[in-house]
Amino acid sequence: MLLGGLIDKAGLAFRLGGMRRRERWSRSQIEAWQARTLERLRRHALSHSPFYARFHSGLADAPLAELPVLTKAQLMEHFDDLVTDRTIRLRDVEAFATQMGPLDLFRERYQVVTTSGTTGRRAFMLFAPDEWRWVMASLPRIMHWHGIDTSAPNAMITTHVPWHMSARCASEAGRLGLGAGRASLDCAAGTEALVASLNDLEPVTLSGYPSMLALLAENRRNGQLRIAPRHIFCTSECLTPDMANSIATAFGVTPANIYALSEAGAIASTCTAGDSLHVADDMCILESVDENNRPVPPGTTGEKTLLTVLFNRTMPLIRYEITDRIAVAAEPCSCGRQTTLLARVDGRSGDMLRLPGSEGCTIAIAPAQISAFLRGLRISGWQLTAGQERLQLAVVTVDQSCDADLIASRLARGLADLGAVVPSISVEPVVELERGLSGKVTIMRAVNGEKIH
Repeated sequence: MLLGGLIDKAGLAFRLGGMRRRERWSRSQIEAWQARTLERLRRHALSHSPFYARFHSGLADAPLAELPVLTKAQLMEHFDDLVTDRTIRLRDVEAFATQMGPLDLFRERYQVVTTSGTTGRRAFMLFAPDEWRWVMASLPRIMHWHGIDTSAPNAMITTHVPWHMSARCASEAGRLGLGAGRASLDCAAGTEALVASLNDLEPVTLSGYPSMLALLAENRRNGQLRIAPRHIFCTSECLTPDMANSIATAFGVTPANIYALSEAGAIASTCTAGDSLHVADDMCILESVDENNRPVPPGTTGEKTLLTVLFNRTMPLIRYEITDRIAVAAEPCSCGRQTTLLARVDGRSGDMLRLPGSEGCTIAIAPAQISAFLRGLRISGWQLTAGQERLQLAVVTVDQSCDADLIASRLARGLADLGAVVPSISVEPVVELERGLSGKVTIMRAVNGEKIH
C-alpha cells in the first residue's frame, strides 16, 4: 500500500478509537463535547464562509436554537459562498460529478457525495480527508455496537452509482485494504443475480435497503436463497414494521435499523437492547421540530429535522433542514448508553399523502399510517401513486397471493377514519417495486413520478 493509504488507514483507526471511547461518556460529557465542537464549528464558519458571515451576522453569541434554518435551496443557491475553501465553485463540482469514478477525488482532495434528488434538486456534499474519516468510521462503530466481527464475510446490497455515499465508502474501504470478507452488491443487478451471488458468498452479515431485503426474504422463504446470516442491517430507507417482520420471519434474525444521511454518514442505529436508535452525538446534533421550526416534545414526531454536522469544516451545515420526521425517545435505552435516543424515524415529510378532508380541510397521511392500515395483510412492500382522483397501490406480498379487494377496502377504511375523502383505489400485485437511480424506492409519488407534496 502506498504511504498515503497507510496514513489514511491509521487516521481511520484513530478516529474509530475516539468514537468508541466516547460511547462510555456520561450525558454531561457528551453535551460538553457538543458545546465545544459546535463553538469551533461556528467560529470557523463565520471567519471562512462569506455566506455564514451574512447568515449569522450579529448571532455569534446566540444559542443554536436561535440561529436561522438553512434549507437545501439556500445551500445550492449560495454554494460558492458557503464552502470554506474559497477556490471551490459549484459549476466545477457539478462537472466533476458527471464523470467521476469510484475512487476519484475532486481536486485530488475532496470526496463528493450527492443526495439522490428525490425531494427536488440534488445537493452536493464535500468532505476533506479528515472529515471523510468520520464518515468511514461511522459504520464500523455501529457494527461494534452489535458485537460483529467486521472481518467475517458480509454483503452490502446498495447502489454502485459513484456519487452515492455507500458506493464511495465501499470503494474507499477497498482502497485501504479493508475489503477482506466484504462484498458490495449492486441492487440494479436484479434479484436472480443477487440470489446467486449471496448463495456463493454465504455472508455472516447482510445489509441493504429494507425494500430490497424484504424482496430477498421472499426468495429465502421459497428456498431459492439459502443463506443464513447472523446479522441483518437495514439502511437508507424507512424500515416499516411489516418489512421488519417479513425479514425477521424469513431469516430468523431481527433486522437492525441504521439511519444514514448523505450529509453525515451513519448517524444513528438500534442496538441489541431495543428498537430505538442511538444518535452519534459526537458527529451531529438533531432537532425534531414542527412546521414553524419549534421543538416538539420527546415522544412526538416532528414535521422535519434540523441537522448540525459537527465534523465538517469544508461545508458547514448548521441547522440544515432535512425532511425526515423523527421522534426523540422520552426514556433512555436499557443498554446504558447516554446518547440521544430516537423512538422512531418515520420517513420524509415530502412522502406525505395529502387528501381533501370530509370537513373541507386537507388531511395529511404519513407512510407509517398507511403501513399501519395494511398491517396483517402479509404485504412485504408497497408503493403508492396518487393521481387527481385515484390512488394506485402496488404491493409485494409475502406468499404471492393478493386479495386486492381486501387491501383496497382496508386502505379506504383507514383513510376514512382519518377524515379524508377517499378517492378510487386500485391495487396491483408486483414482484418488485420501482426504484430510482440510487436504487431506493420512493413509496409515495404523484402520477407524474414526482414526490407527493
